[in-house]
Amino acid sequence: GKETIQNVIHAIVDLRDVAEASVLVYECSEASGRYICNAHQMRARDLVEILKRLYPHYNYPK
Repeated sequence: GKETIQNVIHAIVDLRDVAEASVLVYECSEASGRYICNAHQMRARDLVEILKRLYPHYNYPK
């Protein structure tokens, strides 16, 4: 992995929500274009800190 990360904002969404949205769009004949699924926004550093607590033995970027 990378040694450092850019502390940009990432969109976070549960895969089950994406699956449900995909089915809804597929079943709607009027649906067209792109759809964005986004439940939360989080900075990369904050996400890494959460992952460190959950999985402390992984080698994380600084």
